[in-house]
Amino acid sequence: MGGVVAVVRSVVKCVFLAEGIGAVLYAFCFVPEFGIKKGLVHAIFLAVSAFCNAGIDLFGETSLSVYVSNPLVNITTIGLIIVSGLGFIVWWDLWDKFRKVLRKELSPSRVFRVLRLQSKLVLTMTGILVFSGAFLVFIFESGNPSTLKGAPLGTKLMASFFQSVTTRTAGFYTIDQSQLSTSTVIISLLWMFTGGSPMGTAGGVKTITVALLIVLVTSYIRGNHDTVVWGRKVVEENIRSAVVIFFFALTTALTATILLVAVSGYPLLDCAYEVVSAVAT
Repeated sequence: MGGVVAVVRSVVKCVFLAEGIGAVLYAFCFVPEFGIKKGLVHAIFLAVSAFCNAGIDLFGETSLSVYVSNPLVNITTIGLIIVSGLGFIVWWDLWDKFRKVLRKELSPSRVFRVLRLQSKLVLTMTGILVFSGAFLVFIFESGNPSTLKGAPLGTKLMASFFQSVTTRTAGFYTIDQSQLSTSTVIISLLWMFTGGSPMGTAGGVKTITVALLIVLVTSYIRGNHDTVVWGRKVVEENIRSAVVIFFFALTTALTATILLVAVSGYPLLDCAYEVVSAVAT
């Protein structure tokens, strides 16, 4: 408990730094459009909301769809969501290694190798989710006349990355969610359920939970008695926690979806989308 104050102080500094940078970047877009006062309000509000994965904005029912082709708004929002979803432990680990590189105490090529196991898992899972999700959305929505068909290549790429990132419990959108293809909806469900990483602002069952389950299954298939990743044995207690968290959330989502379908009469996928979004939050 003696380190709590220092941890809280570091978290607050990180939050204000990230949200401050985001607000400044947003201001370059919103101030010319809305004026100084309203533009700054929009910039600060959206920066806080994006970093905290709140999914709330001041643009009404359109969310950020008006800015689907705006690189500054897209990149800033995606950046805030990803960075906040990594978790502060990963931030501090990366910062520690970065300082060692600046002091020439560590070679840049060895940075990933000496990271903590949590940082390795988080960065790997985040990269896989972001890029594979964007690729799949691009494939599934490029021919969808209700979303991205006919849009310039740059817009398609930004919208695909945005959809991949925002489904990890951020809640914004640049393309109409009700017009998504069934394949994209399923991908979004999986990404929402997974969410972000521990000690970050995103929700979901967490990337570490899913990563540990994947490692567990892989180790079992290989016939290993221990669950090992990057030469490190995963503690049994952590494996049990991952299994319990995953199946508790899954059971809750399935039960709520069945009840919602029975009560409302809405299509299964629509109900599942609402429920998983709520459970992941």
